[in-house]
Amino acid sequence: MKIMRITKMIAMCLVFIIAPAQILAQSGVCPDIVAAALDSAENFCLDKGRNTLCYANFMGEATPLDGEEDFIFEQVGDVVSLNDLGTLTLAPMDTDNGTWGVALMQMQANLPDTLPGQNVTFLIFGDVSLENATETGDLLDTAVTTRGRVRSTPNSQNNDNVIGAIDASTVVVAYGRDESGIWARIRYGMGGAWVASEILRDRSMVIDLPVVDDDAPPPPTPMQSFYFQTGVGDKPCAEAPDSGLLIQTPEGARGVTFTANGVQISLGSTAYLRFGPGELKMSVVEGTGYVTAQGVTQPVPEGTFATIPMSEDGRSPIAPPNYPVPYNFQAMSALPVARAFFGTQIIVPTLPEEEIPPAIEALVGGVPALSGVYNAVITKVEAGEGMECVDDSGETVSVQLEFLDGGIRATGVFPLEVFIPQIGDGVYEITTTTPPGPYRDEEGRQFTRDETTTLTVMVQSLNTLELISVRDTVINFVDSNEVNEEFCTSFINATWYAP
Repeated sequence: MKIMRITKMIAMCLVFIIAPAQILAQSGVCPDIVAAALDSAENFCLDKGRNTLCYANFMGEATPLDGEEDFIFEQVGDVVSLNDLGTLTLAPMDTDNGTWGVALMQMQANLPDTLPGQNVTFLIFGDVSLENATETGDLLDTAVTTRGRVRSTPNSQNNDNVIGAIDASTVVVAYGRDESGIWARIRYGMGGAWVASEILRDRSMVIDLPVVDDDAPPPPTPMQSFYFQTGVGDKPCAEAPDSGLLIQTPEGARGVTFTANGVQISLGSTAYLRFGPGELKMSVVEGTGYVTAQGVTQPVPEGTFATIPMSEDGRSPIAPPNYPVPYNFQAMSALPVARAFFGTQIIVPTLPEEEIPPAIEALVGGVPALSGVYNAVITKVEAGEGMECVDDSGETVSVQLEFLDGGIRATGVFPLEVFIPQIGDGVYEITTTTPPGPYRDEEGRQFTRDETTTLTVMVQSLNTLELISVRDTVINFVDSNEVNEEFCTSFINATWYAP
């Protein structure tokens, strides 16, 4: 990845602008320190762009990833790219010196590349340490120069692999290529897809990307996975929140997902993260949230918090999430949501304990499984007697499933969206056929295809499914008597990922 060294020259006039806030903070009055720090974040850290970290208030230190160039992160307003960031350490409030570490982070998470103006906002304050746990690999940020087709495989022998179209001027991220470099694999929707390199603005740079498989999933975005720790119960006054991370997703965005300390977090809301002895705590102060640990997904309604038991080093969960409980509204009221960097400036009242079960039922939707995106992993492939099948065990694909009365609306399972009817309690099944063709193989030989696929979906729990795909294929070559037959059964485990 091309490394950008980001520096910021601090002019003398800027010193005089910052000075009033710092003089106010030096009074040592806790509420004044909080107000001055948040004013500083608004004045110097707004609109810094996607995947950036801004130094909002003294004191703090950031270090680069191993192998990356050093950067400057010393003065209020300094900005670094999350592509380069290794660690961040902020200081707790010091009323004697009038300091309180604050930083503002704008993260992409799993938001589409086509919405560059939307970001997940992290306000990080107090005694917080943050460590980047994401490896993004080599990427090419570019744009489409002319409208083109988006394909599931890197070839244009026919249009059966066309899954969409992409307009000129669309910003895309390419993360791989085929061996020839004629095709580039880009982030597309919830996964990846292929486009012709010739339609990309920086097509000459595609050859520098790694060669990837036809179905290679996209790499995570910068800082989409991280480790963190915070001070506990360390606020020196009622106007200051305890050290932590205040996180807000863009308005209207659902299912924004990232991983903290090995716990998968999905938000369409504003949440407050803290890490105490032996547990990670997430409070949802507005909207909805989900936490997943040890294969269990727990919905967290607004007005409550959930805890996840953690290992001694705090880097992995050791048990599923605990059931949500009401939070302390007075403590939550100190969170600084009423600031320009947040779109929704609401802290909802505490949800009474007796209202939590129906609130969770409302989030689940009264259906036998959570609707949303599932990570589907092929666990085993079996061939019919005397036949051979491609063993793609271990491969993962993301599928979108919406559980409705009488069936599932599914996207990503087949090339087109389908409705899978319910045939029993928690069991859904569909049979599809492939158009007969004719097609051509890699050697140019023409053939027809008689193919039937039956997919059975069985609900195992609120957030886990078992899928069985049975594919019966007969291929007849037009210019010969050659006939190839396959009967392949794939066993798939699917785990809920995001709403």
